[in-house]
Amino acid sequence: MDNVKESQARLTNALMLGNLYTNHKINKNLTAISKNQQQMSAAITSGFGKIGDKIDESNQLLRSGNRLAEQQLEVQSKIASQQELEYLEKQQNKLVKDTFFNISEEYEKLCKNRSEDLLNKYFKLTSLQACLKKNQIDSSIASSMEDKKFISDVIKNIESDISSSQNAFNDQ
Repeated sequence: MDNVKESQARLTNALMLGNLYTNHKINKNLTAISKNQQQMSAAITSGFGKIGDKIDESNQLLRSGNRLAEQQLEVQSKIASQQELEYLEKQQNKLVKDTFFNISEEYEKLCKNRSEDLLNKYFKLTSLQACLKKNQIDSSIASSMEDKKFISDVIKNIESDISSSQNAFNDQ
């Protein structure tokens, strides 16, 4: 979770750095445009010879500013897409962990209920196992070693109980 926050903070810092750089470039271009506009005013009063060149130069600076703004927008869009993807992955992981939690709770209830009929217990265990497989739940959904071990143990216990239930059917 800290890695997600750190990566989001780095992405935010990178975006802010890009914004600062772009704003600096735009400000520089705007200063140049302002200077050019002042020079154009002087050229108009003194003569019309250099006005065309100054207009072309101003237009070029404006196009350059527009390109920088487009690049900044593209960077912001990519960062937003990345953040949305990270959020969706986080939500998906949360749902998978919640699903496993519910499965493990159901397994614990089943183990505590000694009066459960062997056939019903077998069906419930295989149902839990099918739910694990359907949702692709294994130890890879956890990040800590304790959680990985817990998940692995629950899955092994379910498989073991299924096997022992099948063996009990053979004996009967």
